[in-house]
Amino acid sequence: MSDPAPPPPSAGAADLDPNSARPAKGVLEVMSQAGELLEIPLVDIFANPSDDAVHEQLVDLARLLDTERAPVLAWVRLVDTSFLHGRTRHALQFADQALAVFARPGANPLDRVPILCLKANMSLALARKAPKQKLEHPSTGPIQLPRDPHHPEAALAGATVNSAGRDDPMLKGEYLYRAGIDLDQAGHIDPDSKVVRDIKAAWLLAQGQHDYALKLWDQILADEPTHLMALMGRARIQFSQRAFRPALKTYQQVLTLRPDFLPDPRIGIGLCFWMLGDRDKARRAWERSMVVNPNNKSPSAALLLGLLHLNASKDPLHPGGSTARTAAYARGLALIQAAFKKDNTSATAAAMGPIASHLLSTGGPHGAALKLAERMLSFADARLLVAEAHLVRARALDADPHSSAFAGAELERTYTAARDANPDLVMAHLGLGSVHIRLEQFPQALHTFETLLRRHPRCVEALVALASIHAHLAFTFHSVSDAQGARKSAKQAYEQVLRVFAAGKDKGSAAAASALTGEDLSVAKSERVRALAADRDLYVEIARLWADEEPSVEKSLQAWLQAARIEQDRADDAAEDAAAARAAAAAAAAGGDGEGAGEVKAKVEEGDGEDAVDPRIRNNIGVLFFNRRNGTSSAALDPSSSSGGAGHGQAHLVRAQTELEFAAAKLGAQVQGTFDGGETDAQVTCVGFNLAAVREALGDVERAKAEWSGLLQVHPEFVDAKARLALLALKTKQPEQALMAATLIKEGLTSNPSNVELRALYTYFLIETGQSAVAINFARDTLKSVARHDVYAMCVVGTLYYQDARENKHPSKEAQRDRAAKYVRAAEYFDKALQLSPQCAFAAQGLAIGLAEGMFGNGPAEAGAAATSGSSSSAAAAAAAAAQPLTESQARVRNSRDALNILTKVKESVNDASVYVNIGHCHFLRSEFDRAIENYATASRRYLHGKSSSVLWYLSRAYFHKAESEQNFAALQHAIEFGQKATDLRPSDLVNKYNMALLKQTGLHILSQVAIEKRTSLELKAAYEHLQSAQILFEELTSATPDPCPYPRDIVKSRRSYAASLERRFQGMLDAQDAYEATEAGKLEQARRAREEEQRRRDEAERERLAVIQRQAEALAEQRKRMREEAEQWAAMSKEWVDNDDDDEGKKKRGAGGGGKKRKSTKLKGGDDDAFGESGSDDDEGAKPAKKKRAKKDKEPKAKKGGRKSKAVEAAGGEGGDARPMDLDEQYDEDDEDAPIRSRRRKTKSSGLVKSAEFIQDSDDDDDEGAGEP
Repeated sequence: MSDPAPPPPSAGAADLDPNSARPAKGVLEVMSQAGELLEIPLVDIFANPSDDAVHEQLVDLARLLDTERAPVLAWVRLVDTSFLHGRTRHALQFADQALAVFARPGANPLDRVPILCLKANMSLALARKAPKQKLEHPSTGPIQLPRDPHHPEAALAGATVNSAGRDDPMLKGEYLYRAGIDLDQAGHIDPDSKVVRDIKAAWLLAQGQHDYALKLWDQILADEPTHLMALMGRARIQFSQRAFRPALKTYQQVLTLRPDFLPDPRIGIGLCFWMLGDRDKARRAWERSMVVNPNNKSPSAALLLGLLHLNASKDPLHPGGSTARTAAYARGLALIQAAFKKDNTSATAAAMGPIASHLLSTGGPHGAALKLAERMLSFADARLLVAEAHLVRARALDADPHSSAFAGAELERTYTAARDANPDLVMAHLGLGSVHIRLEQFPQALHTFETLLRRHPRCVEALVALASIHAHLAFTFHSVSDAQGARKSAKQAYEQVLRVFAAGKDKGSAAAASALTGEDLSVAKSERVRALAADRDLYVEIARLWADEEPSVEKSLQAWLQAARIEQDRADDAAEDAAAARAAAAAAAAGGDGEGAGEVKAKVEEGDGEDAVDPRIRNNIGVLFFNRRNGTSSAALDPSSSSGGAGHGQAHLVRAQTELEFAAAKLGAQVQGTFDGGETDAQVTCVGFNLAAVREALGDVERAKAEWSGLLQVHPEFVDAKARLALLALKTKQPEQALMAATLIKEGLTSNPSNVELRALYTYFLIETGQSAVAINFARDTLKSVARHDVYAMCVVGTLYYQDARENKHPSKEAQRDRAAKYVRAAEYFDKALQLSPQCAFAAQGLAIGLAEGMFGNGPAEAGAAATSGSSSSAAAAAAAAAQPLTESQARVRNSRDALNILTKVKESVNDASVYVNIGHCHFLRSEFDRAIENYATASRRYLHGKSSSVLWYLSRAYFHKAESEQNFAALQHAIEFGQKATDLRPSDLVNKYNMALLKQTGLHILSQVAIEKRTSLELKAAYEHLQSAQILFEELTSATPDPCPYPRDIVKSRRSYAASLERRFQGMLDAQDAYEATEAGKLEQARRAREEEQRRRDEAERERLAVIQRQAEALAEQRKRMREEAEQWAAMSKEWVDNDDDDEGKKKRGAGGGGKKRKSTKLKGGDDDAFGESGSDDDEGAKPAKKKRAKKDKEPKAKKGGRKSKAVEAAGGEGGDARPMDLDEQYDEDDEDAPIRSRRRKTKSSGLVKSAEFIQDSDDDDDEGAGEP
């Protein structure tokens, strides 16, 4: 807004007679020395088209005034008229001439006052159009001298300097200095002059001394309440002090007193309405100003309206859509350009920035944009305009291709100057951060973006940049701890970014409303957020970040899918635009009949559309879908789902095949049969390998073999293809195929002997072919000479040592020492594996099994209460007893507690049946048969689908021991049921027949020992039927002649004899039972037992129903937990924003003399463990969300002790573990130390972990692969 200009000083001359007759308008009357009145037509003089003639006439007139000793009024008229007609140089010359005339002896000093005031007023006018500063090293040269020949600083004709010998214009401060000197002289001559007071107030306002200027305006208004310029000055100062309502009233008072006053008070009225939030009234005020004063030389109204329209064009919710926004932008730019043409000096400094930005955004000449930016920087007299000028200059320098290779230092200085001038200028922070990134100054870039986020927590661009920097550091840091910290910070930042994206997409949903509210939703719906959400590379980086966490692979997959959608949508939009252009061209060629356009459009719609997704993205999507085949989705893990995990796994494999086939087709079109070893060849090889792995998983083994063989023809040394072919050969269990597998593996080891994956496969081959001794030596050689920290090799060595020690049953002392040493070495290898990979569940299970079996040493007995008070001899005896080592069975019972702790934590990370089986074993050792039954049943039902004979026998054994300990015939019935299921799976196994015979014989034995009131005749009859069936089985076992015999023959004979004795006793027991049940007490007892049985069945059905509900609710509970955490984080951010606003208000109140309670605010700290740290006032100390968050963080270290899923070995067994996951595309993960490690799942044989004294466990049973040992 322009400073108010005082009226011409002639109106305040003290020596004028107010009653004298006024001369005609445009005529200067001069009284000659002879008393003759001379009338000089000034209008005619300035109307002369010849500048030379005007100059001569004005010089003659000044000479006439000097000769005739004209009064000061005549000189004032001459100077003022010259200035009003744009003859500023002549006006200043005549003012200096007049001052010389009235400085002669005998002249009245008061006559100098109006001239000095008029000269000061002209200096103020020149200061308004003068540059504020002189650039030290301008890229487009210094500011040229004014082109107006009548300007006092205009260059001489044919020269580059002016009359003062300067080649650059005077600065605003120099003009203000001159005006101050003139005002001081006038004030010394006439201290009481009102004219001096008026102009001095305007001078103080131009100097920025608002307090002193306001005092003078108040003095003027005290003497003359309707002084218009004083009212304008007061309003101007009120506006600068942010007192918008008082300023509005003052401007309206001026408008009421004089509607045609200039400068137009409507400009100030519009500014006040704008700052008060009424944008419509502001627009109408400025439009009215342009209507009332169409010829006004001031560009303020046009400039403000132009800026208004530009701001409206940036609103994504502007009524009328994109068409209206485009029209608003064009209208605003036209108004700004018109204002700039009116005045290209400091009055329109704000117009230079939008014009320069328009040139940069439309690809205009960068030199013109840079020149405008530097001119704006020279003329800007407000802090915000100076910051904007620095910003535009930096953007112009950065966009100019003709500048130096990369003027990073100059750009950094310019962006820093813009940020220092306005710390709230977001673009300056972003530009400075981008310069630091390009200069690879990442710590400085992090500091810049973190500073921006502290001031503007909702700046999504800064969040994205911060996350991208942390991600880059995570992929490039050589230190593991530094890389993990950077990865964690990047994930926290990207999680906030994704929440903003989700809020913008689902702005109407309850979840989005709970995450972001109020002003945050406007941020999420802005165009800049939508542009960031359409950035493919952003989602590629997110996918890479979350590719290392097994539970979070779903996030990685969703990011890859979103990147593919963005790329395909972009290609589809481009195709539609091209089709529309072709349709328009066809319509024009067809003479406008539209038939050609319709045909083209129809052809486009009929086409399938070209696949535009990068094959690398397709490959990674296929890999992640392939890795989901084992049931990582929540639906696949839910046993109550109708389709089950197998159906979901098949669907995932089909989707993986589709993605990889798309990628292979596109790469095939690029390669066209030529393999040159370049990047495309590498992609073709990677995609082909992965596609073959998917085909193998889908059961198309022959096609997979053909594709891997084809890859070997192109790349004979491709060891991964050889490994897959060798593994397929091993699966056939055929000797000739095993020889072929050995050949392929050895060929691979010959070409790449240090490949740990291939060495692991060869170790597995040796174990599968029964060469355990060679396998352990080979694994030890791997640790010694290839990879000292290979976790898989350590687990293999530990497992083989453990198995070798457990199979050593020789009773000699030497054998015992050897067995103990091997157990210790196995424990050492498992422990070392856990040190290197704390998430290795395989090693954790190995240690847990060793503890449960008491194989790692029988420690001393725990001291009991015997060593408390008593004699010294009893204490010594207790100490000696405590020092005695425990027996093996005692150690198992004691150590099973520690094993349970380990296995419970392993269960949290490993989704496999073997964990539940081993937990069941531990509970069995502790005689906790119900809990053992629960874990065995979970393993059999959820993972093995009732197809594992070993696990079914574990269930039967647990029920058997429960029946014996509780004398419970119902439990024995369950034992027989599960034993029969296991026998049906392997009906020819003699061990199963022996166990079934034992189970069926035990029923009558248990009932014979139960009181008569606790059994029924029906149970006795059922037991007798089982006994008869057992006798038949014993007869079959006696007649069988296996070699070797898996059961002791003498025990079978004794069992037959005992069964015969039970048969003889049966009738007596049945008669006694019938007699009891015939009595009244027997009937009551039978009814009670029937009720209890019915209640038991109802309870079991209810437990099953609740278990299903609980499993279904687990996923929902986890989802709600994540939603609560996100809501707490955003609540913390909202609290931070409120606290920041309160801080700002408090500062304003304190600055204005008011007080305010100081509040602590939450700050965003990039790189910390937490994206947000909460702190607040005393009222907020008890906030529950903050406490929950701290409690969760305190428990995190304990959760990690249980171990996570191993990257070397995913689980202890399972047929599905033979195929290792495919490689992710190396194009995005080149030199990435944190890339996902291929999981190597190996199949191992099982043997009974804990064998009942009554049961015989088949050591060759391979149905329970990996269930009983690590």
